[in-house]
Amino acid sequence: MKRLLLIATLLCLAPLPVFAAEPNDCSSDVLPDGSKNCRYRHVEYDSFSYSGGELSVRWPKNYEVEDIRLSKNWKKMFAYEPGSSVQVELSPMARYDLVARFTDKQTGETFLGITPVSCVSRISGHQAVTLTPAPTGGCIGDTGPRSCTVKTDVPCTDDQGSPAGTVAAECSGDTGTCSDSCSDSETACCTASRTTTTTSGNGTNSSSTTIEENEQPCE
Repeated sequence: MKRLLLIATLLCLAPLPVFAAEPNDCSSDVLPDGSKNCRYRHVEYDSFSYSGGELSVRWPKNYEVEDIRLSKNWKKMFAYEPGSSVQVELSPMARYDLVARFTDKQTGETFLGITPVSCVSRISGHQAVTLTPAPTGGCIGDTGPRSCTVKTDVPCTDDQGSPAGTVAAECSGDTGTCSDSCSDSETACCTASRTTTTTSGNGTNSSSTTIEENEQPCE
């Protein structure tokens, strides 16, 4: 009996198996909560204003724009209407994007798109930062290797608060985009993004960004 009890205890303390969480469907939600792997085409704004804490963005008239969400580090903040002025404090320590569903009125094509709003500031400390529109090509990572990987481990506990193994999540993307700040005491989580830019035959550049978020809760 003592031997069986010892084996059961060891099994409880062993690391929990890590299963790849099924990414959420980006076609039904422009920025799903939890695990996701979504690709967005960059869409340039027609006008941009951020003054006195008020943000206002308009897109070219050839697009119909729906399901718009302002996001902070790929987390939805609130819905947005094109051209409206909204009061929002944009932190220089975070990345902000407008994520939406775009329809090209000329071709009828519908796709997921983002318009970068502001990037993480390169200025350290608590110096004042004047936020300017992010480049439509996306936020540029830090200098150095052009890729990053982050892996986070979170300890789990059972109903009695005793250790019950760990769960882990791993993400990779462009330099400066990997983060595990979305983790909490019972969930291992990480995010990363990867932006690619292509040039067409006529010299036009187009960019797209893939957002990866892996989330693994303790069971």
